[in-house]
Amino acid sequence: MDTLGDRMSTILPWLLAGALGFAIVQGSPQTPGGSTTTPTQAGAGAGPAPTAPPKPSLVFDASTPLTFETRGDSQSLARTVIVKNDTDKEQSAEFQVRLIDRTGASITAVVTVQSADAKIAPYDLRPMALRLSPVRSTGQEPQELPAGDGWIILKAQGQGGPGTARALKVLKPLPPTLQSVLIFGTLGLSVVLVALAYLSRAKLKLSDRMGVPEWGKSWASKATVASAFLTAVLSLAAFGDQTAGMHKTGYIVTAAVLTAVAALAPAVYAILQTPVAVAGGQTEYQGFVLTLLLSSVLSLWAAFGQLALLIFALQELAGFQVLSESISLLFQILVGALAMALIVYSANSIVQLLAAEPKAHDSGSAGTRTIEPTAARKPQWRPI
Repeated sequence: MDTLGDRMSTILPWLLAGALGFAIVQGSPQTPGGSTTTPTQAGAGAGPAPTAPPKPSLVFDASTPLTFETRGDSQSLARTVIVKNDTDKEQSAEFQVRLIDRTGASITAVVTVQSADAKIAPYDLRPMALRLSPVRSTGQEPQELPAGDGWIILKAQGQGGPGTARALKVLKPLPPTLQSVLIFGTLGLSVVLVALAYLSRAKLKLSDRMGVPEWGKSWASKATVASAFLTAVLSLAAFGDQTAGMHKTGYIVTAAVLTAVAALAPAVYAILQTPVAVAGGQTEYQGFVLTLLLSSVLSLWAAFGQLALLIFALQELAGFQVLSESISLLFQILVGALAMALIVYSANSIVQLLAAEPKAHDSGSAGTRTIEPTAARKPQWRPI
């Protein structure tokens, strides 16, 4: 049974990750392969060669998207751009906006130039502060600008011809509580679970010795690594710019931090180990019940945190229509069941581990303790 349990604890998280990846590939909406409509050319010799379009009079850096983050006062934060006049005449800048929300509906918005004077001298550069606002009718209550994507177009005022287009993104500020609830909530759950398991074996002292752990068989650590890997891949490959819970980088950083917490669990136990003289004249490095409990809290914190983060990531995938709501809900239920199984498994493992560990007694020599050999004593124990 131990061999089967080891195999299942190794394979199960990765099977879940593989199944989710397959569902994403199969369920991702296929985008049409069309491109921007351009005038088609007639057959060879059908007419004069097309002339190149005139260059815009005013230009600005369009290599990266211009991002606005909306606020509750129906306006977005100001952004400053540098506009260049490429002509020998003074020009005045004006901006137009084309926006759609996540459902594809058009967003009516206007860009206001905050600079006192939007005129630019010939061949000159001028910084301009822009503010994006929703358009509303007279007497209408202020509305919050929804999240969306589109283009901001710079043109010379009063002149036709082409303009300079730059990608535009409107992001809504995310609630700062989700990350805190996830981190501190899973930490509290881990502390309560380990404390209850220890109190059920209150005869053991925190200073009692523990044997040598087999960290390679930690089920919680394997679940942590698999969940962190899956969350990071989903964040990079499937998330858009406007998430509902945390920003894309927030998911990646949180997953990395929780993985580091899992790596701290064996380090905490190993640092506080001390040499102990055991039967047969051997010396063994052993820890304490206290360090076992601390490392268990860290392992469970990382595992519960990663599983909760994965559930939030699955919700994001449904919002971006990468997964259907039903498939997303199915995987959330599976991850939740995995978390419940981890709670039962970890509590039972800690209780059994504390019950099986023998008591130590003083040997009379300073600085060492001898473990009385008993049938119940295991030379190594398996972390959760």
